[in-house]
Amino acid sequence: MNVETFLQADRLRHDAFIAGDTDVLNRLMADECLYIHTTGNIDRKDELINKIASRALIYHAIENSVDHAILYENNTAIIAGRLRMSLERTGIPAAVHIRYCCAWKHDTTGPQMISWQSTPLAAS
Repeated sequence: MNVETFLQADRLRHDAFIAGDTDVLNRLMADECLYIHTTGNIDRKDELINKIASRALIYHAIENSVDHAILYENNTAIIAGRLRMSLERTGIPAAVHIRYCCAWKHDTTGPQMISWQSTPLAAS
C-alpha cells in the first residue's frame, strides 16, 4: 500500500462529485464518514449522497492542489490541500476556495474516505 492509492481514490471521488455518480461515491465513502462543509454544516455519508442525487448539491468543477499526503500503518492516509470549486447549493451558484483535510482508510473493500473537514480561504 502506498499514498498514491489514496490520492487516486480522492481524484476519483472528485470526478464522481462532478458527474453526480452516487454509485462511485457509495464505494469511496465509508458508511461512518463525516463530511464537514465550508459552511460548518455536517453531513453523514447518506445525507451528502442524497443531496448530490437530488441535485440539491451540484459540483461543476473541482481544482485540487495537494499540499501534504501522509501514510500511516499502511492502511490509513491523511491528505491536506486546497481546492477551488464551482458548485450550486439548492440552485444558488457558489465559487469557493478552501483548505481541507481528509482521512482515508483501506480495508477489504478498498480505499474509503472516513472524514472531510474544510475551511474557507480568502478570495485571491
